[in-house]
Amino acid sequence: MAVAELSLEKRMKRITLLLMFALGLAPNAQAGFDEGMFALRGGNNAAALAEFRTGRAAGDPASAYALGVMYDKGRGVTRDEAEARASFLVAARGGLALAQQALGAMYRDGRGGEHNDVEAVRWFKLAAGQGDPQAQSDLGWMYLEGRGVQRDEAEAARYFLKAADGGNADAANNLGAMYENGRGVARDEALAMSYYRLAARRDHPIAQTNLGLMYGTGRGVPRDDAAAVFWLKQAAARREPTAQNNLGLMYESGRGVPANPIVAYALYTIAAATAGSDENALSNRRRVAGGMSPQDVKAATALAKDILKPGIGLLTALERATRGQVAPSEQETKLSGD
Repeated sequence: MAVAELSLEKRMKRITLLLMFALGLAPNAQAGFDEGMFALRGGNNAAALAEFRTGRAAGDPASAYALGVMYDKGRGVTRDEAEARASFLVAARGGLALAQQALGAMYRDGRGGEHNDVEAVRWFKLAAGQGDPQAQSDLGWMYLEGRGVQRDEAEAARYFLKAADGGNADAANNLGAMYENGRGVARDEALAMSYYRLAARRDHPIAQTNLGLMYGTGRGVPRDDAAAVFWLKQAAARREPTAQNNLGLMYESGRGVPANPIVAYALYTIAAATAGSDENALSNRRRVAGGMSPQDVKAATALAKDILKPGIGLLTALERATRGQVAPSEQETKLSGD
């Protein structure tokens, strides 16, 4: 289980979707914030910074948060995590859940100032109490790891459930793992599948990997190799090394796809590279290479390079490599709506 960091685009989307209620509390500041967002969407970072700085000076939480995001990500300004934290603090003290979550994350990670898990939990709780799914997910992780609070897996599951219900993919994946392993909840592989599926549909690569592995082993669902391949492909395309390695096993053994040692070798190669010379993937590559000709190894190495090329990607490269070998099954095509 891991903690995910929101991208600049996702943070800005959260601002536009979730701040309208808070903005109603400060109509004068709202105008400046709206102007800043308009400038930001138009690519005028300098104007956006000016508007947000003015808003922060006036005590507007939304402007302070937006300014914090720009400093945190280095958007139109030199990246400055200390300045980002200061802006988040202004917004968090103004009661903005988005900022409270962001400030908690900075305390948790020790970015922009001191590392303090107790303070992180305090800010996560304030944001979670306002129904912020990301903060609920973060708080669940703190309870799961016993950071800033006494370790409590049942409480972790409770917060993950709240966050998953709010659409948070990390929480849904973590809750799936808790049901799969019986941590904080009664073990239930069918429920684990449900939560993995929920997160996988939101393009969560680890959940897609978990879902593929569950299908491949028949846990929580009847074994379905075609479904396993489908979900492992989705995760592997998002550079998830466990998925890349396990997809290689499927191609090596001919499960869910026709056996293809060239593709398997290429997948083991990129899995090892993505995971930093992972020994498991390297061992798998050595094994499959033992039955390949030098020409096949050369073709597999070229395929791995194609997969890693910008603008090509894993799915396109695999389709090219296996073209004419077999058409995608009707079942696999339908699995995207699984």
